[in-house]
Amino acid sequence: MLIITLLLGLLSVVLLIYLLLKMAKLTEDVSQKLDDNADNLSDQVSYQLDLAQKDQVLALNNQINRLQNDLYTQLNDIRDVLHQSLNENRDRSDQRLEIINRNLTNSVKEMQESNEKRLEEMRTNLAKSLESLI
Repeated sequence: MLIITLLLGLLSVVLLIYLLLKMAKLTEDVSQKLDDNADNLSDQVSYQLDLAQKDQVLALNNQINRLQNDLYTQLNDIRDVLHQSLNENRDRSDQRLEIINRNLTNSVKEMQESNEKRLEEMRTNLAKSLESLI
């Protein structure tokens, strides 16, 4: 009986050592799995953050392109308005210059006619004076 008790005790000790070793191995495996899962989760979070950042950059680029197009359109509109205004001002200036040119031409003609009349009167007076002297 003592032998059986000793054998059972020895078997219990061997079984206890085996179970302790198995528990240590399982603890190590669980720890390794937890580390792997933490790494996997970290990689997934990094990927999701990178993806979200890329989406934000793309959205910002789209918004910048839209604003750039709006600005280009507005600048073209302003340029067209300025061009039209400058053309209208040039046309008005051309009209004023034309009127001034006509007025000057008329004034010069009137002065020439007046000078021709005076010259004719002077010739007539000179001829009369010469006749009276002769």
